[in-house]
Order: sequence, then structure tokens, then C-alpha cells
Amino acid sequence: MARIANCARLDPPGGRFHFWRPPIFSLPTRGRPDKLARFLDGYTTTGAAAPVRMRLDQDDPDLDAYLEIILPPSWVRVIRPRVPGGANAAHAEMLAEHPDLDWYGLLADDVIPRTDGWDKALLEAAGKDKLAYADDGFQGANLATHPVLGGDLVRAIGWICCPAVGHNYADTCLHLIAQKSGRDVYLPHVKLEHMHPLAGKAKEDATHRYAQDFVRDTWAFYKWRGRSLRPIVERLKAA
Repeated sequence: MARIANCARLDPPGGRFHFWRPPIFSLPTRGRPDKLARFLDGYTTTGAAAPVRMRLDQDDPDLDAYLEIILPPSWVRVIRPRVPGGANAAHAEMLAEHPDLDWYGLLADDVIPRTDGWDKALLEAAGKDKLAYADDGFQGANLATHPVLGGDLVRAIGWICCPAVGHNYADTCLHLIAQKSGRDVYLPHVKLEHMHPLAGKAKEDATHRYAQDFVRDTWAFYKWRGRSLRPIVERLKAA
């Protein structure tokens, strides 16, 4: 039996992770208690055990409905003032509060886990310094939509959501860094279905509209890619 830092004990292949220090996955949610309940159903039925930090906004009109949802023992519920940046800000907040974790996983409430043991598979593949991602049922290998990153990789990059871009390109930035530094691991047999309007699997709602500013985000992304991507990749390759 091997011990991975101070966050988890990994049983032999085919076994389970046993956690005692949350969180690993960051899951911000607003205005969608029904979607969170759907995610929880998938989390439970697939036998997931990884700790989740569920981040709620104090001013969410649906806060009471969220508080009625019974969470797994490994989850932590965090209620804070709403901040600009939506999901990106919530993920960055988790990193600021927990800078020494072994893994960082980025989730959303519009995901449905479909594969038994998906959390363990992603954590194993990410290891200490890689980015692992599943098939989202939409973009497949082309985009690391909801990845798990080894803690050493996150600390080497210096952030978990690129501060230069908006919500639309946060996953793209991480994926490019991992690809170009040889640290991306795609698990096509692991399914985390993304129920997104662009995939034709959901209707756009207020949470989607809050996150969308494609003109601003696209300009910021190409500026970041042209100026900042290469130095980060070169630093990782030299490490």
C-alpha cells in the first residue's frame, strides 16, 4: 500500500482511495440546485469518494434549496459573497485556501458522472504533475473540460485558472500548457458528460449568460497565448 503525500491512501489496483483531508474537487454552483442534485446522483451511483468543495453564493435566490440537499460526508459546503469571475474565481479561491494539495479537480454542476470510479481513475492518471481529463461527451480529446491536475503541476504554473482570460478559455489555457509540455493524459473510457447548451443538451440559463463574453474572452486568450504560453511551457520542460 502506497501513501500519496498527506492527502490520500491508495489501495492496490482495483481498490479505493481513502481520504481524510478535503477538498480535491472544486464545484461552484449558483441557481441550479436541481443540476447539483443530478450531479450528486451520478457521483453516488458511480461510487465516487473524492472530497468536493461546493461553493455557494450568499445572495443566491436558491440558497435555501441548496441547503436542503444532503451532501456526502466527504463534501464541504462553502458559502461566500459572490465575486466577479464566476467559476474561475471559485477555483482560484480554493487554491488560495489550500495551496498544498496533491490534486486539484475542476467540476461544474452541469456534469453527469457516467463511469464507475471516475474520480480514482483521474487522480491516478494525473499523478503529481500531469493533467488528466475524461470524455465529456461533446469535445472528447480536443478539450480538457473538467480536468484533474497534479498539485506539483498547479504550483509550477502558479495558478489554476488563467488570470488573464475569462471563463470561456480557462480550460483551454490549462490544456494547451499540458499538451505542449507533454503532461496531458486523456482517458476516453472515463465519461463525465457535460450537459451544455453548445452540445444541445441543455437550455441556456442565467448562469450561462453571466459567464459569456466571447469577444472579451477571445481577445484576452489570443493575447495570452501569444505572450505567455511559451514561457510557461519552457519553464515546465526545464523543470
